[in-house]
Amino acid sequence: MAKVKDYLKIAKKYIDPEKEINTAEDAIDGAKDIIAEKKALQEKLDNNEITFDDFQQAKRELDGLAQDTAD
Repeated sequence: MAKVKDYLKIAKKYIDPEKEINTAEDAIDGAKDIIAEKKALQEKLDNNEITFDDFQQAKRELDGLAQDTAD
């Protein structure tokens, strides 16, 4: 298992004040938020709370957010 310092080192690559990602911890917190949103989205689909089309649209938006953060 990777150590916290390893995660912080990796997360430093994503620091971007223009995107309000000012620290490695901000980057990690943002990644956690995206993962949590994707999990919640999948649960809604699994529980038939949203349509597959809505799932696909929301997933594209989350994937785009993750990509924008990585760029």
